[in-house]
Amino acid sequence: MRRAFGSTSVVFLIVLSLMSISQVVFACERGPVFPADMVREADVIVRAQAMGYAAPPSAANWDPPLKFRVVEVIRGRDVPQELQLPGYPSDRDDFNGGPVPYTAVPKAKASCYSRFYRTGAEFLLVMKKYTVEWYAAGPVNEQLHSADDPWLAWVRKAAQQ
Repeated sequence: MRRAFGSTSVVFLIVLSLMSISQVVFACERGPVFPADMVREADVIVRAQAMGYAAPPSAANWDPPLKFRVVEVIRGRDVPQELQLPGYPSDRDDFNGGPVPYTAVPKAKASCYSRFYRTGAEFLLVMKKYTVEWYAAGPVNEQLHSADDPWLAWVRKAAQQ
């Protein structure tokens, strides 16, 4: 009688499982963040205000996207006046406390990308194909203090180069 799985098959399955786990665990790890490269590689850069859910959560759609009103287009053509991104409304500020240009995102230690946006607040969205989830652990969706925020000023200048 033949066994369904030989020892080689079991070892192969274990290695395959470990590889897929390591991809999940280490998917957000990257080398240093290079803000100038991030800005140069972005397709669309906008200052936008988080408006809340695009549609209310429901049993059929318990995770609807958030709606953003575009306030300023820094880079991009034919950018719509409203964007939708995955995320959750928040009543808390989440400013980056580092020096400009941001090379670290403290909130990214727990996740690749922050998905919490204070409703009514403005954010600088640095996107590729209308998503901020392309430059892991990078400052792609930072909350702004004002229209004169130092990070916004730095990105405006870098986007012109």
